[in-house]
Amino acid sequence: MTNIINSDEMIKYLPESGQLLGTLRKNLISALGMDRAKGFLLRYGWDCGEKFSELLKSKDEYSSLTLEDLFLSGSQIHGLTADLGISVTKLVVDPDTKDYFSEGYWKYSQEAEKHIEHFGFSYEPVCFTLTGYAGGYVSSILGRQVIFKEVECKGKGDPYCRWIAKPVADWAEEIMDELPYYQEENLGQELDNAFKRIEEQKDVFKRALQISEKLPNAILNGSGLQGLITLIEKEMNYPVIIENIQFERIEASSSVKNDNLNPDFVNKELKKMIQSTLHSKKTILLKVPTAENEVYSRLISPIFLRNKLFGFLSFIKKTGDFSELDYLLIERASSVSAIQILNETSAFENEHRLKEELLNVLFQSDIPQADIIYRLKLAGYNIEQPQYVYLFHLNKHDPKEQLLDEAFIEFKKSAVDRFYKALDQQNVKGVLATRFNQIIVLISEEFVRTFPSLVSSGAWLLDQVFAGNTEMDITLGISALCNKVEELNRGLGEAQKTISMMSFSKNPMKIKSYKELGAIAKFIEPDNFSELTLFAHELLDDIMAYDQKYGADLFHTLYCYLENNGHMKNTAKEMHISLGSARYRLTRIQEIGGFDLSTSQGFFDAHVAVQVFLLLGLIEIS
Repeated sequence: MTNIINSDEMIKYLPESGQLLGTLRKNLISALGMDRAKGFLLRYGWDCGEKFSELLKSKDEYSSLTLEDLFLSGSQIHGLTADLGISVTKLVVDPDTKDYFSEGYWKYSQEAEKHIEHFGFSYEPVCFTLTGYAGGYVSSILGRQVIFKEVECKGKGDPYCRWIAKPVADWAEEIMDELPYYQEENLGQELDNAFKRIEEQKDVFKRALQISEKLPNAILNGSGLQGLITLIEKEMNYPVIIENIQFERIEASSSVKNDNLNPDFVNKELKKMIQSTLHSKKTILLKVPTAENEVYSRLISPIFLRNKLFGFLSFIKKTGDFSELDYLLIERASSVSAIQILNETSAFENEHRLKEELLNVLFQSDIPQADIIYRLKLAGYNIEQPQYVYLFHLNKHDPKEQLLDEAFIEFKKSAVDRFYKALDQQNVKGVLATRFNQIIVLISEEFVRTFPSLVSSGAWLLDQVFAGNTEMDITLGISALCNKVEELNRGLGEAQKTISMMSFSKNPMKIKSYKELGAIAKFIEPDNFSELTLFAHELLDDIMAYDQKYGADLFHTLYCYLENNGHMKNTAKEMHISLGSARYRLTRIQEIGGFDLSTSQGFFDAHVAVQVFLLLGLIEIS
């Protein structure tokens, strides 16, 4: 059709787009209100569409075009001039009966973008000029009134603008509310409608004010975040949920099901939404799919704390659209929620900062212990109970990266929050301290007893706090039991030594307890470990070489003999060999290794050497 009508004619009969349309819309809505502006823009678009069809009819080539050609080409020309990205997904037309149905998308509506720029997201579709133009054009060509209705719109938070078009009779009751916008109104009617709209607005604002006054009162009355959400749900009759920026639930009304969000949607659409929210700080509407392929609407308002995006408050609706009242109240609700969250997090941070400071003082200064014990008890922690020192050591995967950058500090802070959350869920009181790239946690013996072993309790904590971590290498050293406050410094030293010993191992270890190091831990130090390593190699290398060459099991036999305190029968029984075979193996071990196990010195040397090999990960004993 572009060879029938030149570009100058197209521009003359097509509605304005871009900056000019944006300015026109802004001034009309500001001066007339949304309803009257909507009617004006629909009729303006309709008039442009009619005039464009009349231009086509005046051309000689018009008679050679089919209705389908006219409808498809008309949309293409409009999309070309207005940069719409039009996609007609369905078109059904009968030239004899005048039956008509079409459906499609506007992917890049400038009208929607300009509305968002000037007014933010709307609670209803906003592409009035586009729908009016399409309806006027098709109606004039078909000779029957056809109404285009926008069912999704970027201007209200949808991913694109989607329309459906049918004759008025086919729409039936569904289009009745829209038809008055297409009719010219006299001044009296417009004034009546304006008065009616003002009265409706007064009712909306009155209701919004009533609910808004209740929200801060709920906080002042100590209802907490859950109480606030319950109040919002009661007043609005919608399920309400508050989530962090990873869309992990913080609080929700009782009617909110455990709907798992679709992972692809979270990874793609929600990340885009977060970026958009950071830029605009406005409420948006999303169609949200669950992992079970159900779709519902979420009206989402960002929650900012200390000028940082903390998370989102959402109204949830299975069917229908959100009202103007919903848009007004959700932003008020998110602001009040931010105040409550700030109060709770500040109290939480202050309480745990106090515990951390007291614990650091306990480890580092000469302040009387009785004073620190008393203060920790006031903070809710019994420091005098038997407990273990858990030392978590954090290192970045890339050693060239700085440990004290902002991201690392935030990672450590989040880890501390997760520690307290994990312990609180088990009704366990805990106290933490941080040092550079370490987190120190005191765990009561009573809690550790609920696990099969000391190491399994550490594995549980690692999983609770650092599950999904891809940024850091985390190792955990656990002290022996500290029965008194005076032993905590010793426990911290033991946990640090365990971490140091783990660093020497060729087999990567995540968790080790001081007790697992055995007697060797009493005298081994990082400074003398290289000397001990050399001593162990001199004593055991030949035995290891003999095992590898002949497929023997001398090292395992030596280990069992040492663990059974030199008891020959027990060694044979554990190895499942005869007593004679055990004696022969031990004779060969002493000949090859050059030491005498019948002497206390030889026995001690062999025990130390075996423990060093085990610590280095050079041998594994099942």
